[in-house]
Amino acid sequence: MITLTTREEIRALDQEASKRFGVPSLTLMENAGRGAAEELARRLQPQDRCAFFVGKGNNGGDGYTMARHLQQTGFSTTIFRLVKKGEVQGDAKTQREAAIAGGIEEVDISSRTLFRNQQLAIKKFDWHVDGILGVGLSSPLSGLYKEVVDFINEASKKRVALDISTGLDANTGHILGAAVKADMTLTFGLPKVGQAVYPGVDFTGELRTLDIGWPDRLLKRHRPTHFLVEASDIQERIPPRDPRTHKGDFGHVYLLAGSRGKMGAAALAGTAVLRSGAGLLTLGCVESQAFVLTRKLMEAMTDPLPETTEGTLALKGLPKIERSLKGKNVLALGPGLSQNQETISLILKLLQKIKIPIVIDADGLNALATETSILKKIKGPVVLTPHLGEFSRLTGVSVVEGEKDRVKWASLFSKKHKVWVILKGARSIIATPHGESYINPTGNPGMATAGMGDVLTGIVAGFLAQGLSPTDAAIVATYLHGAAGDEIARRKGSRGLLASDLLKVLPRVIQKHK
Repeated sequence: MITLTTREEIRALDQEASKRFGVPSLTLMENAGRGAAEELARRLQPQDRCAFFVGKGNNGGDGYTMARHLQQTGFSTTIFRLVKKGEVQGDAKTQREAAIAGGIEEVDISSRTLFRNQQLAIKKFDWHVDGILGVGLSSPLSGLYKEVVDFINEASKKRVALDISTGLDANTGHILGAAVKADMTLTFGLPKVGQAVYPGVDFTGELRTLDIGWPDRLLKRHRPTHFLVEASDIQERIPPRDPRTHKGDFGHVYLLAGSRGKMGAAALAGTAVLRSGAGLLTLGCVESQAFVLTRKLMEAMTDPLPETTEGTLALKGLPKIERSLKGKNVLALGPGLSQNQETISLILKLLQKIKIPIVIDADGLNALATETSILKKIKGPVVLTPHLGEFSRLTGVSVVEGEKDRVKWASLFSKKHKVWVILKGARSIIATPHGESYINPTGNPGMATAGMGDVLTGIVAGFLAQGLSPTDAAIVATYLHGAAGDEIARRKGSRGLLASDLLKVLPRVIQKHK
């Protein structure tokens, strides 16, 4: 896992390094600037010229430090200062004085007029280094700052951000008015949550994390709660199989899905259960449609259930479902169940009687949205897999507001209701009741098609059945689901990608990550 931090955690780590472990803040800045200079120097040509844009704070101090070290290495650097020199204070002032003493040229662009007078000169530089504003920014850019950022983005030069792109919210990844669209970000200490989620990913470019001298003891004391998933994390979590095993060793999933006209969702989710490695699958479905699943999924057992006049699950089927669940390891429900009121009543009554792990998606989530208090009555672990629309119905948080900080909202709901949440979307968020958030890096735009959620539901259930914890099952399933989509996109392109395509490559993708 790659540990991610928030602006509040970064501030606390810096303060603790100085107060508890005696590492001066100026030393941390010196280490950051020197490390950034060494990293960029590997990519520079001898004739390259670097323009540094700096503000008055620590991010500007990093810029002064980096420019000084680069110039000492033999590269040409010039500082463009967005504030009056008297506004540069603290460690940044010390580093400014060292840079000026070292002979670095500094140009005042602290007003729009001064800046505009320098634009032709700035365009002659090969690299633009952003040291304007750092992780502390939480309000939108305006005035001179926005104009400079827009200029940097439009100048068609190689762009490097120090620690974080100016204008990028370190916690949410959202753009505060405008942001430097970096080709590379040299981040200090630990990467930030906002650099791992969209749209922040697009404004970060290649992300390089630099050691700035935080003591090992400090990092051991730190209790991170945000992580970016890596391929190696999947390899660690997929259990090996003993050659002497049989199908009963890999779990039995009961999938409650489908209704008249929506049996495809049940077939997709059911196939995903088996493709992910579960040993057995029973499909609970309306009796008039059981033959559809028998033809589509010959490896599954069917459990025909009473239905309403609309072809959806009827409440009177509850006793039979309860009997069928005996001996099962996981219940998955939701895909294609419909929003029929009687079916909703069935779902809500059933959930209160279950002690085994449950995966809830689609119409199961819509049913829960009518009475979220049911979650507190469920005895077993629960994994919810909503997209933002379903999450909005569950929480009352608008889609627009939820999109602004997906990590925060998913985590708040997860902790409040003691459930696991996979908030689907570009860079899906996995939130646990214990307060951790995991960001999934796999997947592509071609996966924004019907049935993808049904497939994910089946994969989560399949790995739960194989004995993975809810956290591990959610991480593994979400990563592999996206990786399967990426495999198809590499081979055939992302347009026209079907949910059923993932099922064909899923075993191969799992094998790659074992």
